[in-house]
Amino acid sequence: HPALTKSWTVGDGKKWEFKHGVKVEAKLGALVDEGPVRISGVTGPNAANVNGTYAPTGELHNGKTLFRKVNDPDKWLRYSKNDSWMVSSTSDKDANNNLCWAHSVEKDLAHPALTKS
Repeated sequence: HPALTKSWTVGDGKKWEFKHGVKVEAKLGALVDEGPVRISGVTGPNAANVNGTYAPTGELHNGKTLFRKVNDPDKWLRYSKNDSWMVSSTSDKDANNNLCWAHSVEKDLAHPALTKS
């Protein structure tokens, strides 16, 4: 079931901006991590880093499913230590820090497609 999200912020390297119309879509079944997640609607300098399809890796990161961007293996959709979903690089994922290109405003969600306004 696709979820229209309005609660993501995107950074441009200097400031964070609330982005309206960001979509995070997934087919949510009995296991919420069973399929890919598609992020679209992000604009600005980090749009190419964030927009795209992320496939589940079968691994957990901070207790939630870890997703890797299809055709761009240095990009990850991961659950952070501050309880939000974020899109970041491999080095930031491996460091388990809170550096990212975009993150959900809502906290403590089981799946990134559950974000809402």
